[in-house]
Amino acid sequence: MPAPEGNDFAKGNAGGGAPSENQNAMKHGLYSQPDNLLEYLEREEPENYQWVQAKFESYLEDAPFEDGTAKANKLLEICVSEYAVWRARGIQVRNGIVKKTHTKSSDGELIEIEVERPENQPVNRIDRQIMSELNNLDVFDKSDNV
Repeated sequence: MPAPEGNDFAKGNAGGGAPSENQNAMKHGLYSQPDNLLEYLEREEPENYQWVQAKFESYLEDAPFEDGTAKANKLLEICVSEYAVWRARGIQVRNGIVKKTHTKSSDGELIEIEVERPENQPVNRIDRQIMSELNNLDVFDKSDNV
């Protein structure tokens, strides 16, 4: 099946994509674009949108810059990412940090083992990035223990 004229997708792929405003990544928000996530929250989950805005305003009180600046925009992006991590942590609490799976032992016997859930590493990495970016923006004093 040839691709439609003007289609830059792989051969045999008719192309297309997710419908506009698709938020399939909203299971926890970890893979959503920050601006799409914020717009989605404002429209669909106003209480969570308010959580992000309250976090932003709280951080902005301690920040050495004003609202409306490029650094404030970055801070809002960080708050959206922090919301995504918060949601993902909820999934971790509900589903656990580890999961049971099966593997074969050296003698071929099927045994049950516990392994770390695959989403833990990206959540932890993003959480560390958030803290690093907040420190880079001087939102926290060096003496703050957060």
